[in-house]
Amino acid sequence: MCCEIMAVNPAIRASIRENKIHQMDNLIQVGAKFGMHTMNQSLLKSIKIGEITPDDALARSSDANELQSMIKRDLNRGGLDSRG
Repeated sequence: MCCEIMAVNPAIRASIRENKIHQMDNLIQVGAKFGMHTMNQSLLKSIKIGEITPDDALARSSDANELQSMIKRDLNRGGLDSRG
């Protein structure tokens, strides 16, 4: 199962309070130490463990271009095999 997790921390609170919602995705991406991850990070993990194909993940992503870039970076690092 893929999901996005956002935990409330001071940066998230400030982003909401100051109506800087456009910053939330970046705050979630870097918030791993708080247990946060984006949908695309979750989709990439599911691709890596074979739960979903790259094509299916791209079809379900709200930002397919970003996910495609993440997949390519992972392939370049040798993280994914040649599936999909």
